[in-house]
Amino acid sequence: MRSFVKHAGVLAVILAAVMLLSACSNSVSGGSGGGGEAPANPGTEGGGLIVETTTEHHEQITFAPPESEETEAPEETMPPEETSPEATVPEESTESETDPPESDSPAQAGELTAEELQFFQDYFYEVEHNGFLTHMYTDIYGLDFYEVMYNLYDDDDISEDEYNQLGVTKEERDIYSFRKLSASRADEILRNNTGAGLEDIFPDYMYAQNYLPDYNSFYTASGDTNFRPVTCLSGTRMEDGTVEITYDSGYGGETWIVTLVPDGDHYLFLANISPSEVYNQQYYNSIDMSSLPTVSDDQFTYYYSPEERALIVAVEGGEYGRFFLFENGKCLVITSVDDIEITGTLDYYQDIGDEVLASFAALMGSAD
Repeated sequence: MRSFVKHAGVLAVILAAVMLLSACSNSVSGGSGGGGEAPANPGTEGGGLIVETTTEHHEQITFAPPESEETEAPEETMPPEETSPEATVPEESTESETDPPESDSPAQAGELTAEELQFFQDYFYEVEHNGFLTHMYTDIYGLDFYEVMYNLYDDDDISEDEYNQLGVTKEERDIYSFRKLSASRADEILRNNTGAGLEDIFPDYMYAQNYLPDYNSFYTASGDTNFRPVTCLSGTRMEDGTVEITYDSGYGGETWIVTLVPDGDHYLFLANISPSEVYNQQYYNSIDMSSLPTVSDDQFTYYYSPEERALIVAVEGGEYGRFFLFENGKCLVITSVDDIEITGTLDYYQDIGDEVLASFAALMGSAD
């Protein structure tokens, strides 16, 4: 750059001399313009030479005019290096601009971090997602529509005609809160959370008792909630991006495992498994109650193993009888006799089951 400026200074001297000779010639001949005035002296104030650089910045550099033909541009008049066009070229970045920031990099396979677990916990607390944690299913075709949609509803009011078609009495309206969910909204929720629509998962939805074809909507009478205040305990991301999260359901100390797969900026639910429910169902299916001996008292009929004399099932009599499932002195399930549903084991089952075990033990002791 310094060499360029030095040569520019010499060029300035030559040009100044040429212009001076030309002016002198014009003053003698009168010039074509006929004015007779000499042009401004390049060596006087206001007659400095401006050299424009040809860089993309189109930056102008001004040189002081030379005093004589033999004098080069003074060194001190050279522009500072930082103002030269070459110095304004940005240095090449050591970090590629095409590489995403570390936080935006694709998630890696392995254990989920505490931050990732908190993200999923917040995700599950959204009502639209929470319904997919309320029950067990091994694939989306095992979803329970009413469990998923129980806390979801539209803001539309329910008309008198709708209440009449549903057969809801005034007394029932005073007791329960009736809510409405359009089929289009239900379809949207399912697609956002499973990738499949209402007709894909529930092809016979139009035959549901709480569905009105005239309004293409579902209706629910509610007096409580099935919302799950989950706590994410641990999680793993697979090589294909699938995520498995172990969580406390917030209901009876039961631990569940939910499986999701990323889909753009959200996740799709694949399965929600209760390990204890899976075990309890397998255990229950292995029992042949017809082959077990029984004893009874005023409240229960007890089914037990003849070898260990261990209680396996207790069936309560009465209109609201309960069904108890035991294994090795542990109460696994308490459900209704009329509608036996083998679920996961909850913490409080054992306290109730201990009373049944004590009654069975007393009865067997007296039998001896």
